[in-house]
Amino acid sequence: GEPVTPLQQSEILFELFGKEAKYIRVPIAVFDLIIGGIDLAANLFPKLKDTAEFARIGRYYATEDMVGPSYGTTTLRDFFQQVSEKGLEGQELGDQAVFSIDGK
Repeated sequence: GEPVTPLQQSEILFELFGKEAKYIRVPIAVFDLIIGGIDLAANLFPKLKDTAEFARIGRYYATEDMVGPSYGTTTLRDFFQQVSEKGLEGQELGDQAVFSIDGK
């Protein structure tokens, strides 16, 4: 299918979950400012180095085009619809998960 922009993805999710779409536009430079602040603080608190790297990764994914070849028959909208009705069962990532959904 056709590529779906992040804005279109959010519009689909708001619609499927019956929520009013609300947005705040933030310049990408805000990422740079936050990353710089965390880097500076990491000089005093070394444990923040991973946090700064995580923020750099977030900035990358927020600004880089992630469109790849299209394959399969399930659209992103179809997937979101299924998740809105049945949850994420079958989508467990195990060790590849960045966040633990169940709070562990």
